[in-house]
Amino acid sequence: MNWIIVAIIAQFLFALVFTLDKFFVSKTPLKPVVYAFYAGTLQILVLVFIPFGFKMIPPFQILIGLLSGALFVLASLLFYKSIQLKEISRIAPVVGGLIPIFTLFLSFLFI
Repeated sequence: MNWIIVAIIAQFLFALVFTLDKFFVSKTPLKPVVYAFYAGTLQILVLVFIPFGFKMIPPFQILIGLLSGALFVLASLLFYKSIQLKEISRIAPVVGGLIPIFTLFLSFLFI
């Protein structure tokens, strides 16, 4: 029964994040490209954890990490641009509905 509580909390947090994203994009003069840039550059904060143990990974895994970061920035840019142009009530169900579908397909691919 705990899974229902977790699912409800997750959907509530998705709604909160989508609403805040729409508020920030529509109420500030910044462009969506700026939000996507900062979302991408904040990923560099992972380097803070280097003193707690660092092991060099193979170049192929570094390439996969860089590619996934670039795709994240591109997806963020498209998301922020879409919520700038349309209502969040139309965008959020699409994004919220596609996340589990992509998770399912990508888990079969990579796991």
